Amino acid sequence: MKDIVMRCATDLSPKTVQRFPRSVRPGFWLLTLLMIVLFAGQPMISLAQDGGDPPGNGKEGEGDEEREPTPEELAAAEKAQAEARLLVRRREAIAGLFSATSVEWNSETGEIVLTYKFQDADHGMALDWFPSIEKFKKRVKWSRGWEGGTRSYYGDTIVVAEYGTWLHKAEWTNVEMDIEVHLLTEIMKKGDLLAAVYAWNKGNKMVGSNIGEQLVRLSGGQRHTGNPMPREFPLMHADERRTFGFKLKDGVLAATQGGREGVSTRENPKFLKKLKPGHAGFSWKGTYMKAAVIQTVIKGTLDPEWVEKQLDGKI
Repeated sequence: MKDIVMRCATDLSPKTVQRFPRSVRPGFWLLTLLMIVLFAGQPMISLAQDGGDPPGNGKEGEGDEEREPTPEELAAAEKAQAEARLLVRRREAIAGLFSATSVEWNSETGEIVLTYKFQDADHGMALDWFPSIEKFKKRVKWSRGWEGGTRSYYGDTIVVAEYGTWLHKAEWTNVEMDIEVHLLTEIMKKGDLLAAVYAWNKGNKMVGSNIGEQLVRLSGGQRHTGNPMPREFPLMHADERRTFGFKLKDGVLAATQGGREGVSTRENPKFLKKLKPGHAGFSWKGTYMKAAVIQTVIKGTLDPEWVEKQLDGKI
């Protein structure tokens, strides 16, 4: 240490430093006195500056341990877990009510999504719809391969003809519906109907989207009540394939085509009157009407009263 001090006091270059025996080193006492003067009164550097503890003080890991949860916090966590398990069981039970190709839940909105791919030829899917196919006398049926001629082949999908209304059994409050169809007739005429509909009061009142371009009000089957929006009837052409439907949310009905909203009742709020929980489905009418229904997707909020009635207190 003293060698280092001597070196600093004379010349910072180690090549010019002379090393002397301790007894004969010059200026030793003078240097010692100088150091005392320089460092006298200087504060000691604290290892605990700014409130920190010096290394090695205290127990290792002290202060890093997590706080133990309170009994109230534990009870709240257990309640949340129980509610989550109950929700999963409830959704599984609701999904079991349907014979859809797929049943999904939107975890953010709580909406259920039902997809029916009729082209898969699963005849059990028809059990979710009413009236039963047998009651339609071939106006709703499973196709026979090349149904509609050589232009359109869908296997055993659903085919609707002439006139009728086919509704899904579930009741909804807010609901969206999309239908993918292929028109098998030569052309739709003015006044013909091929619509995705929302029906309530046991199907006696209906509103819907006619091929995604027009909003209609129907009563007593396929009879129009009041003026449609817009009044001019849209047309589909032979062999045309289209996806259309409607969106009903918070008392507003909108026609949709390819997932895009078109005309809606925001322009005429009086179009909808006394809405109640109801069924989604489709309705059609035309002298030569015939269309293949390839698939349909229904998404929305189920009516709580309908759900409780179906579950019958089981969960």
